[in-house]
Amino acid sequence: MAEKKIDGVLYRYDRIPATESLPLLLRLLKIVGPAKNIIMAIAEDDEAKKDVVAYSAIVEMLTSIDPVETTALVREVIGHCRADGEPAVFGVKPQGLEESLKVLFFALQVEFGSFFAGGLELAGLKPQKDASVSAPKK
Repeated sequence: MAEKKIDGVLYRYDRIPATESLPLLLRLLKIVGPAKNIIMAIAEDDEAKKDVVAYSAIVEMLTSIDPVETTALVREVIGHCRADGEPAVFGVKPQGLEESLKVLFFALQVEFGSFFAGGLELAGLKPQKDASVSAPKK
């Protein structure tokens, strides 16, 4: 279980089973297609860089998405969180847009961060942490 205090509220996120995670990942990729930098942000270790890349990618994404599909995805991801021990409910806790985006990004980073980081390492786009996994030769 991962925890993060966001705007005074302790949010917790448990990774979901692969049977739920894969469809969620595919929906996420469909939505963020035009904003591929969100993947770089999810995999970023440096908090300051991560936030800058994430917010710019979110703005880029918001200009080209289906609002109904995206709202459903946000509601679902936030619904997997707990807020101060209670179920998180999009529009209630977190209530505001900024807080909701922070919680969304936290949950996505917990769920998919290692997946995206591993893919970036294999593609040679991020320094490898494990020398036993090598990037493809060009």
